[in-house]
Amino acid sequence: TTTGNATVGGTLGVTGETTFATHVNLGDSDRLRLGADNDLQIFHDGSQNAINSYTSNPFNIISNGNTTIKTNNNESMAVFKKNSAVELYYDNVKKFETHADGLHIGDGGNLDMPHDSSKIVMGASDDLQIYHDGSHSYVKDAGTGELRLEADAGGVRIQRASGHTGIFYNVGGQVELYYDNTKRFETRSTGVQITGRIEINGTNGRIEYNNIANTFEFFTNNTKVAEFLSAGHFVPGSNNTFDLGSSS
Repeated sequence: TTTGNATVGGTLGVTGETTFATHVNLGDSDRLRLGADNDLQIFHDGSQNAINSYTSNPFNIISNGNTTIKTNNNESMAVFKKNSAVELYYDNVKKFETHADGLHIGDGGNLDMPHDSSKIVMGASDDLQIYHDGSHSYVKDAGTGELRLEADAGGVRIQRASGHTGIFYNVGGQVELYYDNTKRFETRSTGVQITGRIEINGTNGRIEYNNIANTFEFFTNNTKVAEFLSAGHFVPGSNNTFDLGSSS
């Protein structure tokens, strides 16, 4: 028994348990070695702290409760909850969490895939794929069946980033088509409604509805040859140029 400092040169062999009332001080790169073959080692090498497993056996951290990995200022980095979630943090804010039914990304968080052509893939046969190839963005149905966009209420809208609508489907109602954010075509229970001019183009002719003059106009080789006026009159493009019957 000694009550002062003791210095031992070489190896100190102890049989039985050893109890330390204060600290165990080790210098840089001095190691606490555990196991018959020094399998587990804890040390500081002057630049980093390390817990090293030097065998191929599993390295387990076992807890009867929750396990938390924190910074030295007590901010959480990871929390492992017994029989529950795993939580990952960024600057002490939870960003990722496992659930019984899958994963949850923290509120306001993003799923960042910074490499072109990296895909979000779903389905047993990679059936649905979402990705950007460096030039274009894709929502791709690569499997069987249809690619469906479904809405229980409101509608489905396809629009540009600035908010201009291209196509709008009102659930249980009309489909609308737009040109430069102006509605031009709409389906109705009785048929369709068109806003603006109507052009039916052929190889050498076309038919137009002029919504300003409220006339139907007939063209051949880009020349108007006749029209129906709003009052119901049928008028040739120029006098003495229209034939009725098989001969002039």
